[in-house]
Amino acid sequence: MMENLAEGILLTSVADNTIIYANVRFEKMFGYAKGELIGKHVSVLNDGTDNSPEVVANNIVKRSEEHGFWEGEIRNIKKDGSFFWTRVKIVRVQNNQYGDVWLSIQDDITSQKEEHHLLAESEKKFRLLFEKSIEAILLVTADGGVLDANPEACHLLGRTVGELKKIGRAGVVDQSDKRSPRLFREREERRKYRGKFAVVNKTGERIECLASSVKYLDVDGKEYSHVVLRNVSDIRKKELELAEQLVLYETLFESTTEPVVIWDPLKWRVIKANKVALTRLGLKSLKEMQKKGGPDKFSLDIQPGGKSSKELVVKMGKQALVDGRAEFEWWHEGEDGNQYPVRVVLQRIDVGDRVYLQANISRTKNS
Repeated sequence: MMENLAEGILLTSVADNTIIYANVRFEKMFGYAKGELIGKHVSVLNDGTDNSPEVVANNIVKRSEEHGFWEGEIRNIKKDGSFFWTRVKIVRVQNNQYGDVWLSIQDDITSQKEEHHLLAESEKKFRLLFEKSIEAILLVTADGGVLDANPEACHLLGRTVGELKKIGRAGVVDQSDKRSPRLFREREERRKYRGKFAVVNKTGERIECLASSVKYLDVDGKEYSHVVLRNVSDIRKKELELAEQLVLYETLFESTTEPVVIWDPLKWRVIKANKVALTRLGLKSLKEMQKKGGPDKFSLDIQPGGKSSKELVVKMGKQALVDGRAEFEWWHEGEDGNQYPVRVVLQRIDVGDRVYLQANISRTKNS
């Protein structure tokens, strides 16, 4: 009867823990041929990574003797040396054929252990992102309960995680705001939303937020959603700061007494030049400069060092892209045919995922 069971069945002698029977399922599970395990000590099946196989086997036997049975998970070793996990039930029984034996029933749970490991790793990564995020994040149940809140959410709302759990979503969202019900309905229909509504912090202050949420099911089929909140006033503050920085840069760009030119090294196209640069080159507008082409078009065909203007500017441009900066001597030629030497300082400028080169041009002492 034991031979045809779906589980792996093992009988070992109570007297000396040698294997006296293993069914086909057990032998295949451990990679042994029929009858090959008979007479071997049960420790040959145990992984000896943390303790010797003998110690592992003796510990299991000892616990089985204390309680009459033992149940747990064991990391085993196959005949080929590979490791795998089984869920084990061991009980002491009297067998008509073999006498007093330990009956062991084992199921291979390696795939389940691997899934649990991957899930644990995924949870670990999520917790790291959740805790360290600069955005306020709430984990909300289908009925509006708050399960968790990251530190940024607690800071925004002025409440602890425990307090947010008590008041739920209803205590967070400004109930007088008519936009939130529409967004919640949108999430039910589309499983996500993005929009604005107000929340209320612990002091009663109303905070306008840009909110986004995605609804999903966990491994048990329970419905949850993540709600990400961004304080709109903070966004506006950053936008104003950026606008101020742009105004300051534009003022400095146009007020400098030396020519400044910015170009896109990938498109080989000038995108910006201050008035001094245009005047020095005898041009009336940026469009006129752009029609002429790249920076090599405002110079001699061959520079004094023997390199062509394009060859030299490409070389120095590559150096600036790699090192962030490059300096070199250059001969300019204006629209009036006037030629004069200058010193060029190229600087790499990163704007988001785009890269530009800014050329600050100054006359040399001999020009």
